[in-house]
Amino acid sequence: MTQAKDNDAVSSSVVLEDLPWVQDMLREGGWEQTTPTSALLEQHGISAHDNLLGTFLHLGLLRSQACLYHPERHQYCSIFSLGDRICGHPKIVHGGFTAALMDDAFGAIVYISKEKGHVDPGAAFTVHLEVDYKAPVPAGNVICCTTEISRIEGRKIFGAATVADKPGGTTYASGSAIFVNPKPKSAAALSGIQGGPNMRVTKGSEAAPQSNENEARKADANGNVH
Repeated sequence: MTQAKDNDAVSSSVVLEDLPWVQDMLREGGWEQTTPTSALLEQHGISAHDNLLGTFLHLGLLRSQACLYHPERHQYCSIFSLGDRICGHPKIVHGGFTAALMDDAFGAIVYISKEKGHVDPGAAFTVHLEVDYKAPVPAGNVICCTTEISRIEGRKIFGAATVADKPGGTTYASGSAIFVNPKPKSAAALSGIQGGPNMRVTKGSEAAPQSNENEARKADANGNVH
């Protein structure tokens, strides 16, 4: 087994949990190991046999993944060892790939929130994802995506994320997302488809503005399940 030293061009044999900064998070930072999104989906009765990140890992586009959760901050950190065949420009990770990893990490914190009772159970769907790219992501390196829920308004869940080489290190991208819990009737129709420290929960009427309902229906049609 290769000794973990830093994030640069790590070997596929490196155990992510052995990286010094990951060890620091586990020993002193209040973080604990948790399950990836695919396992969280299974726990909520959603089949994960065709999960996107599972395919990335199977094909070697991602070499490995480690997942951490901070109970007090209610933050999720997904750590990836990147492959080298995921580029747009030479040796630079395609921006769409970065967005997909961010979207998956958003899904993870949403489903952890469901386990903790902060969010209603059942499926949740991405209706908005915004990514601001700050710096190129080098292929073959280690990155981490940290997500948290910023607020909850009825069935809408708002989140924030940062992609970096390590927490507090070089920021590659930041983003925000909105997930929606479908109304029971919509959720039933989709059943066959295989917070951070500043969290606010707004207890409002189930009746949402027409534009929000259109967003939810659009998400249902796309079937963008997390």
